Amino acid sequence: TNRMGRCIYIFTNSYKPELGGIQTVTSQFAETIHQRGGKVCVVTNVGKKNFLPISFICGVPVVRLPFRYKYGIVTPFLCLLFLFRRPKAVYVHFPQEMSKYVLRLRKYYTFEIITCFHGHDVKMYYEGFEKDNELFRYKYELAHTSDKVTACSGYLAKKVEEMFNCENVIPVYNGVDLSRFNEHKANPYKKPYLFAFGRLEVAKGFDLLIKAFANVVNR
Repeated sequence: TNRMGRCIYIFTNSYKPELGGIQTVTSQFAETIHQRGGKVCVVTNVGKKNFLPISFICGVPVVRLPFRYKYGIVTPFLCLLFLFRRPKAVYVHFPQEMSKYVLRLRKYYTFEIITCFHGHDVKMYYEGFEKDNELFRYKYELAHTSDKVTACSGYLAKKVEEMFNCENVIPVYNGVDLSRFNEHKANPYKKPYLFAFGRLEVAKGFDLLIKAFANVVNR
């Protein structure tokens, strides 16, 4: 029997083989569940490239649907999928257009919702994006309907609470495999080093981080 019970569905704005932080985090999560013997399925956007609508990546089933367009096939297909699989939980990573479909499914099926805000999905409204539209309303409802709401940093957790008028958003930081930095293993890290990851853009502040690290090392 499956120790993890029914299937976990991961709804993500983008997924492998596209590259990026969202794709990395969600694929690591999905593949770990699969490797531990759990049932998992990824549901994502069709993407800009000609990916197959249904495929397997590292053993994980991946379903690609046109969330960004008003195609009538999306809701009936998901209803059939949930009817036969009866997922125990739905994990929404970087909530965007798929938010409304998760909320619709919640009306017909019983499952837990865990939503993770990850940056632009919230900050976009501080950068001038309109809030008087369907997308914002569905995100707002998702933030209040979810059983748990997380964010990838304490700062972002506060922004989620502020923007969507909700409480108890939990910071859950992106994981790092610390074993690769184990001092007892042969590795090239002989001198003080700095580890950070993220998009190379001004808003991420990598220039400030490098300057601060240089000041610490040169003391």
